[in-house]
Amino acid sequence: AELVNSQFRRAKERIGALDNDLYADLISLYYQNDNIDVDPAIMERLTQKLRLLTIQELKEESLALQEMVVTGGDPDNSLENMCRLLRRIKDFVQSHIPETADTVAENNVTSCDGDLPSPMIPDDFRCPISLELMKDPVIVATGQ
Repeated sequence: AELVNSQFRRAKERIGALDNDLYADLISLYYQNDNIDVDPAIMERLTQKLRLLTIQELKEESLALQEMVVTGGDPDNSLENMCRLLRRIKDFVQSHIPETADTVAENNVTSCDGDLPSPMIPDDFRCPISLELMKDPVIVATGQ
């Protein structure tokens, strides 16, 4: 029994202590009704500790949850609660972290501009001798 206790202590030190504040914040939001306002400090801590600060990170997490629903189903509605929690975090990130909203707006503006880079022309469409773009490329049986 003494050996098991010492091994458990060493394993616990190696893995690191659990973050009790994170656990308490997650549990309180997990079981909380959607109509109740959440303390912004709690949401800020959650977004920082879970590293869900950008829209891309939130999308990746959402896709992972959808994959879990598809593969395993949701027998006890826990995945539905996790999706609801993720939605609340997404709403918080979009409304309270201005850099994220600005970055999304800038990305949308740059993608709508007319200054798109020209597409890369594959080498197969260039003449092997002059390297000019062929007007009517023909591939013969030898592959040239």
